[in-house]
Amino acid sequence: MASSTKKENLFRIEPNPSELRECRDYSKYEEKLKELDGKGSMHVEKLGAVTHKYASWKNQGDEKSLDTVSWNIYGAYAGNPKASARVLITGGMHGEEPAGVLAALEACKELSKPETALGRMLENTYFMVVPTVDPESYDFKGRKFVDRDGRSDPEPMKGGKSWEDLNGCWGRRLFENLPDELKIIRPKVDEFKPTLHFDLHETVYGRSMAKMGGSRAQYNMTHGDRQGLMILQSLPEGMADSAGLGNEILGNIRERGHKTYTPTLLYKILLPIISKSQLPQTIPLNKDYSLAKIGPLISEAKIQVASMYVSDKFKAQSYTFETFENLLDERVAEHLAGIEGALKTYTGSGTIATNPKTPTINYAQKRTK
Repeated sequence: MASSTKKENLFRIEPNPSELRECRDYSKYEEKLKELDGKGSMHVEKLGAVTHKYASWKNQGDEKSLDTVSWNIYGAYAGNPKASARVLITGGMHGEEPAGVLAALEACKELSKPETALGRMLENTYFMVVPTVDPESYDFKGRKFVDRDGRSDPEPMKGGKSWEDLNGCWGRRLFENLPDELKIIRPKVDEFKPTLHFDLHETVYGRSMAKMGGSRAQYNMTHGDRQGLMILQSLPEGMADSAGLGNEILGNIRERGHKTYTPTLLYKILLPIISKSQLPQTIPLNKDYSLAKIGPLISEAKIQVASMYVSDKFKAQSYTFETFENLLDERVAEHLAGIEGALKTYTGSGTIATNPKTPTINYAQKRTK
């Protein structure tokens, strides 16, 4: 029988739908994030900016008078910089997936005014949040693709070039071949040296999936009216499966009133429309959270998405969260509940209902032994 022992929750998971909609404009989102700087232990730092030239209605056809537009990329830091437990949260890898970006902002709000259990956790944990990896795509509600030389384009299916999703570029060996966003972010992640990572995504039907050949009818057939969140795990080479932490994530999501799914659903959605050059983005788990082998693994394809990069380079537990197309505030809440579930176990700040056959493992302590 599962244990019912638990302590107070770390986050107040009450996203306001109207505020979420307001922050779908990146300039407003940026304003809200910068307001948190200096509150509690929170420090919001501009990591860099990406700049591109665009034609406006005033200068159509005149290449010499293109408008230059810039988007700032931020890192938000909170907690104890000397702590051995170092948690990285990334969102906004894909611009048409807003829930992760908005959940990252909600997490920053909580970290900037810690109370009770969260405050105690910040004494021995350090957080780095990159809420919007690609703010340009977030503004345009699309997805960026990158060629072999690091040049990006929202319309990759042209010119016979080899293109990769922005998320597939993390493991590129040559720095000069990274897209501008990762030239800014990856060195900061390397400096931070995370021990736990969450990359926040959504399994949505959008322009990118349509470009890859998937129809809305296909998506609806496999997606249906599903709501909830599923996790996909990246394990460092040689590390045993962390079923304890995975169960805590899923258990907390359900305890907070949301549904959870195993990653097999994602593959039912994507397999009909992917090719060898558009592989699934993470290693999936079976229903018992053991590693599954469905088609070529990312590691075999020599493609490192963010979760694989972090787990390989830092020997860290790294999770990709995927929400479905239910209400925006529900998707944001699901991301927050998943992060909270892992932190309760990871930091030793509390416990939740778990399967007694699966031991609860404190990974922060395990790493320091």
